[in-house]
Amino acid sequence: MNTKDFAISLAKTETEEAVIKLLKEMNFWNNLECWVPFGDNENNFSTIGNHQSRADAALVEKIVNSIDAVLIKECILHGLAPDSPKAPNSMAEAMSQFFEIKDSQLSNISVQRRRQLSNNIILAATGSVRKMNLTIADSGLSTVSRTDFIRYGIS
Repeated sequence: MNTKDFAISLAKTETEEAVIKLLKEMNFWNNLECWVPFGDNENNFSTIGNHQSRADAALVEKIVNSIDAVLIKECILHGLAPDSPKAPNSMAEAMSQFFEIKDSQLSNISVQRRRQLSNNIILAATGSVRKMNLTIADSGLSTVSRTDFIRYGIS
């Protein structure tokens, strides 16, 4: 199986058991050379363990992270360093500046524009009701090329 097919197969797995089975089939599971600590940091529990303990709060946190990623992307695409004084100071400011949403009210834009904006963040549910798998994908920062950073002088 080539890398692309493996990545697609891994992305389509629905359970932890299926992931482990696929990793074992590809001889990754027990091969220590295939694994590195998250962030190349042996003491990374503070990063990994610092997540919400309740599932609903964790889901909301992930969606908020996606919103942040989309807004950071918009800053960069508008030639602004996200941490610069010229960047929006609030969600309302960002909605107005980047998406032309008056008074931060989605009701102030057309249904078509709302649909268009909704494509920036996708929440997909797969699996069964008892063993649901939720996936969040956004068109945020990862869609910005290194060229965009360089073009706007953002390091």
